[in-house]
Amino acid sequence: MKRVIERVLLLGFCVTLSTVPAWGQAFSGSIMGTVTDNTGAVAPQAIVKITNLATGTIQSLMTDGSGDYTVSLLPPGDYRVAAEGSGFKRAVREPVTLLVDQRQRIDFSLELGQVTEAVNVSAAASQVQADTATVGTEVGQVQSSELPLNGRNFLQLDLLVPGAQPDVKGSNLYGEGGSIEVHGLREISNYDGRPVLQTGGSSSGTGTASSFWAANVGTETGGSILGPSNQNMLVGIKPTVGRTSRWGVIPITADQDSPGPMGRTMTDAAIMLGALESPAPDPNDPDTTRCTPPPNRDYTVFLKADGLKGARIGIPRAFFYEPLDLPGLERPSRGGGGGGRGRGLNPVQAKLMAEVIDVLKKQGAVIVDPANLPSVVEKDPTKNVTVFNDCRTPKGQDADCSMVFKYGMKRDFNKWLASLGPTAPVKTLTELRIWNIGTGAV
Repeated sequence: MKRVIERVLLLGFCVTLSTVPAWGQAFSGSIMGTVTDNTGAVAPQAIVKITNLATGTIQSLMTDGSGDYTVSLLPPGDYRVAAEGSGFKRAVREPVTLLVDQRQRIDFSLELGQVTEAVNVSAAASQVQADTATVGTEVGQVQSSELPLNGRNFLQLDLLVPGAQPDVKGSNLYGEGGSIEVHGLREISNYDGRPVLQTGGSSSGTGTASSFWAANVGTETGGSILGPSNQNMLVGIKPTVGRTSRWGVIPITADQDSPGPMGRTMTDAAIMLGALESPAPDPNDPDTTRCTPPPNRDYTVFLKADGLKGARIGIPRAFFYEPLDLPGLERPSRGGGGGGRGRGLNPVQAKLMAEVIDVLKKQGAVIVDPANLPSVVEKDPTKNVTVFNDCRTPKGQDADCSMVFKYGMKRDFNKWLASLGPTAPVKTLTELRIWNIGTGAV
């Protein structure tokens, strides 16, 4: 009997159980409004088109029964917003500048006429955010280019925001750079001022998000591509181990290490993935014999506007979306407080993810809800992945750490040190630990 194996994709903040937390601050914005006719009556089923002037991307939708529309998850930038309806002239407003985490209201009053006629609305968008209580500040181009920076650290510009101050000694992220405290909240828990452009791992995604360069490479073990991509609104691709060569990468464990691209668009990330992949297997990395590159290493051919149609996407509700309290788990789970409890999402995050799921449905995806991970809801603490640690505990106290990390690090880091040749300052991981202890570096 033929077995049909369905592949279920999991929609979550970090479905690989990355140690990087997902916070509530958004890096996108929304455009919303109400469409009425010239008498002031609402115009249901009017067509609204929102065009990104930089990329040409168009999103179309119809107003609901109250004449309202909302388009979320829009990248900051300049847009053209147009509304039209049968028997009415087309109304256009541009440019509409959308800032980070902004809800921009654009209302239209349609005039009688043919759709082929257009009315350009020049009135500026309302500066009063009546649809949200969120308060935000933009650090613009003038400040970025004209203000002096000590040490050329652009993250110091965050301190121009009212109520912001540098992290203080003893705080959760003290000394990591870019971490600020807003209105007295700890930088790790600020929902109106979390670590701004936090790296989220060992990668330079913040520079890509700030347009310092077009894209960058991360080395993913358990979060160094997914983490910074999630926190900086980038497209991150974690290639299958063997798709890109790991030669020269300082390893955590070769069982998981995989260099991959991070970019601002799917096209940028696809182009960079092809550049990272070798046309032939790398003799320094035997696993590269397992993956055959596409013709011309061109991954852009797989970018299809209707690619979500029929795709099965699972929603891992337990732990990632909803609180999870498992009996017998004495250690705090990574997603929440004590007792093995994952806090799930706060109301703002839950609303945002509901909007994302709705977008996926409209694009034709088949949503499997819930699709909980067995290793997350496992009641045996010795088999539940949420209570595994990263092997940062002293020897003899690491029984519950990841076996992949525990043994992979010792095996692969020593191999990497041996590849450095006789000039390497230390020859083994043990020697490095002894040096760290002796110099007080740890």
